[in-house]
Amino acid sequence: MEFSEIGEKFEGLTADQNKMVHTKEYLKKQDEILKELYGRNCAERTKTTPIGQNTHAALYVKGLLQDLQGALFSLHELMYGVVDDKVGDKFSDVTKPIEEIVDQYLLDSISENMSFRDFEEI
Repeated sequence: MEFSEIGEKFEGLTADQNKMVHTKEYLKKQDEILKELYGRNCAERTKTTPIGQNTHAALYVKGLLQDLQGALFSLHELMYGVVDDKVGDKFSDVTKPIEEIVDQYLLDSISENMSFRDFEEI
């Protein structure tokens, strides 16, 4: 899916959305959305996790993907006011294949670490 496809489907705002854009409530909501958008940092929080390097790297990328997913929702909400199910489904469809790849890397890394363990020491 092209990124422009999302924008084309939401060009027109409803009368209520147009009113919301020009209110103090919208400005307050806009500030909240921006704080949430810029406050995301799932990837950075994984840096201190005491695990193997490959697992750590996979978790870091998974965190980056979660940051991207959240940022897409926040950006859409900021620009259009509402994230409906249709938009959520589009974002999910776009990121799902990447999420599956990252999850497989994570599972492979954990399995690899488990195979090197001497289970007598556990």
